[in-house]
Amino acid sequence: MGSSQGHGRHRRRAQRPLSEHQLFFANGGLGILAGDGSLDYAPEGIIEAYYACAVIDPVGLTLDYQFVANPAFNQERGPVHVMAVRAHVQF
Repeated sequence: MGSSQGHGRHRRRAQRPLSEHQLFFANGGLGILAGDGSLDYAPEGIIEAYYACAVIDPVGLTLDYQFVANPAFNQERGPVHVMAVRAHVQF
């Protein structure tokens, strides 16, 4: 496995500002990804933790967990827990 794929535990944190479409959604607007007519705006916060390891020489595996507070900037929804497994094969 290449030098860019190492073992270890990692953490990240991100916070996104409010969307420019606040008024549309606050007035009951509906959208494919956000907006259900019940909005109470707050900053969206995401914390991610993952563990990457080399399984065999060309194959790496990553276990991932993400916690999303106020998804789509809405205090009325969430929090959301996202778990994933990723595989990396280097040819």
